[in-house]
Amino acid sequence: MSRNLAQAAMLAILILMPMIFLSGAWTPPEAMPAGLRQAMYLSPLYYFIEMGYGILLKGAGVGILWDSLLGFTLLGIVVFSFGVWRFRRQFG
Repeated sequence: MSRNLAQAAMLAILILMPMIFLSGAWTPPEAMPAGLRQAMYLSPLYYFIEMGYGILLKGAGVGILWDSLLGFTLLGIVVFSFGVWRFRRQFG
């Protein structure tokens, strides 16, 4: 995807800025248009921030936050599987 460090840094910024914006940390999900609200579910930061807010501000436990934990885990499995597939294709 990138051939040198400068390209990797630009690619990281290009990926991280929308991911941070779609996490719900700066703007609450209710204030976003419906299309962006749906895109928020593709950001792992969304689930992490939901769990963090629930634990730190509401004192919620795993029983209440199971949906965020499940989404975070499923997204992690999908991304990890894609990474393994890509690694094997490139180096295997």
